[in-house]
Amino acid sequence: MRARFLAVFLMWPLAGCPKPMVLRPYPAPPPGELLSQIRANQQRVQSVKLYGKADVPDDSGGRVKLNIAVAVQRPSRLRLSADSTLAGPLLTLATDGQRYQLLDTQNNRFMSSVVTPCAMARLLRVTLPPTMLADVLSGGVPLLTGDSIAIESDWDSSEGGREVLKLRDETGRRQVLYLQAQKPGPALPNSFDVVQSELIGTNGSPFLRIRHQGFDEVVPSPPIRLPKQSQIEDLVGKSQVKLRWKESEVNPTLPAELFSLEQPAGLPNDPDPCVGSAPATQP
Repeated sequence: MRARFLAVFLMWPLAGCPKPMVLRPYPAPPPGELLSQIRANQQRVQSVKLYGKADVPDDSGGRVKLNIAVAVQRPSRLRLSADSTLAGPLLTLATDGQRYQLLDTQNNRFMSSVVTPCAMARLLRVTLPPTMLADVLSGGVPLLTGDSIAIESDWDSSEGGREVLKLRDETGRRQVLYLQAQKPGPALPNSFDVVQSELIGTNGSPFLRIRHQGFDEVVPSPPIRLPKQSQIEDLVGKSQVKLRWKESEVNPTLPAELFSLEQPAGLPNDPDPCVGSAPATQP
């Protein structure tokens, strides 16, 4: 009995030990320079083509995995096509940033209307305007803009250690960005990956969270890195999409006609239930 008690006593502190703190191994970078670097890196990706898998909510409350092909021309042109291994082509959505078209191949339906965040959710099930969706799909995150952005920096010892940028615009909206050095070491790194972003409305509640991981160089010199996996959480609509990319092409030339769909002969234009809806993800 005494031996068993002693064994449990010795094991208890090991089981309850917190993980060791990860200290910043290099000098603290100036927060303004970090933000400028993020903006510059995102601007280097003006167009992208992607092929992969999307894990999205379905209409019955479960989830479904789709094959997905994406073309993005920043700031707001998008084309997304989804198909299923069993069912074949499902949906194609195209937008020039002002209007959109949706072709539902399975149900033989077509819709053309003005762009709203609600309409953009028809394929990926997250309510975002096309500019925000273009930022995320091109490997970045939507960033707060304005003439007077207040910036603070911090260090987060979790996940191997991460820089934290805290932004606030003149309206009171906030953003928290988590950055990881591409090549951590004792010298100040010259490049960071944005691994997480959270946007917080003027009401103090988060409304959009983005996570990126598995960054890899897709252009060698100077390097452009894109995530292999992304997760978009619409915290107001309580919806989440997980994306895993198999192939990517950065800055291809994309024709303007790619971002619109012709109405098939014999198919009427269905009414758009999203017209007049509120932008739910931007409190």
